[in-house]
Amino acid sequence: MNLLVLGNGFDMKCGLASSFFDYISAQLDKHPFLEKLCDKSVLQSQNEFDQYFHDHLSFFKEISFIELYTYVYDYSFNNSWADFEKTIFKLLQVGDDKKYTPWEKIYIGILEMLRDQSHTFIIDSKIKRYENIIGCVFLRLYSIDNLDSFYETIYSLSKWYDFLFEEVKKFEKSFMNYLNADFDKKKNTYNEESIRNISKLLGTSSLTPAHLLNTIVISFNYTELPDIIKNNVVNIHGKLSNNSLIIGIDSTKMKFNEKTFKFTKTYRKFDLVSSDKHNREINYLKETINNIIFYGHSLNEQDYAYFQTLFDAYGLFENKDLHLTFYYSIHGTKSIVDLKAIQVNRIVKLIETYGDTLLNKHIGKNLFHRLLLQQRIHLYIID
Repeated sequence: MNLLVLGNGFDMKCGLASSFFDYISAQLDKHPFLEKLCDKSVLQSQNEFDQYFHDHLSFFKEISFIELYTYVYDYSFNNSWADFEKTIFKLLQVGDDKKYTPWEKIYIGILEMLRDQSHTFIIDSKIKRYENIIGCVFLRLYSIDNLDSFYETIYSLSKWYDFLFEEVKKFEKSFMNYLNADFDKKKNTYNEESIRNISKLLGTSSLTPAHLLNTIVISFNYTELPDIIKNNVVNIHGKLSNNSLIIGIDSTKMKFNEKTFKFTKTYRKFDLVSSDKHNREINYLKETINNIIFYGHSLNEQDYAYFQTLFDAYGLFENKDLHLTFYYSIHGTKSIVDLKAIQVNRIVKLIETYGDTLLNKHIGKNLFHRLLLQQRIHLYIID
């Protein structure tokens, strides 16, 4: 039996503009004044920033802190990349005496502004300037309605986590609305393309119910696949049709008894399932799987807990009948050589990270080499 693991690259291949980068680009198109936020040649003084903030106050009240931070830091540095889940993880970090975390840097900047009303907005350092921008927005926006609550938030780590959790849910709602609008416009094309692409991944020219008897799909996307296959699908992170959407971090990086655990996908998934009495997902871990097929997933660390569960359940190390097959497609401006190198690096990192979880660390370290020798790991390009 096949287990087909689909990431957002699949939805993009089927015509949806469903990446975090697509979302933030749409926000910039809708709110072009955002470009000025990080432009040093435009906002050169505190007074100019205050006027800019006042002019667009309704927008700043609407946008989540997660989006604002991601835009100011990640997107402004690299205009082809944005990762909100990584932003959440960064903002949850607790520092030590040697290095301040992103939130602590913002926090220190806010305290400086509160102490020194003449605090200048003209900063030569790009990093320091961006920290200042975030601090200025945070100070002005979240102290407007309740100054006492604002002080409690910036002085208490626990209050900060509570604030951030509400901001994550605020972002999820905004992202869900964006995805729904895009999917509604492209639903017919998406259904046709998804059937065509799944057929290719399963090695058939035409997808029929007979093919699906031996296939289960795990989708990390929020869209529902066409009727012919949707009964075989598990949407790990929720579905648009249920108004449920999970954005979070990998549970292997957090301890269950810490307040940050509620930000993990494991916690959010349990919360989602337990609140839906009609949820009847396929128990795919009971099945006998011979081939796990990956397509469109970046294999990022925020989903390692899921992959570790799959590899444990199906016995990746000892099960000589279990194969891992990775597919990738040409996209963007990168060459085939570069795209393949990226895929190889991601696969090696995933397998070696999983190997570190095995009881025998020596065996785990050689897991990737073992899979190669047994011809159980494969990488192919697909158009």
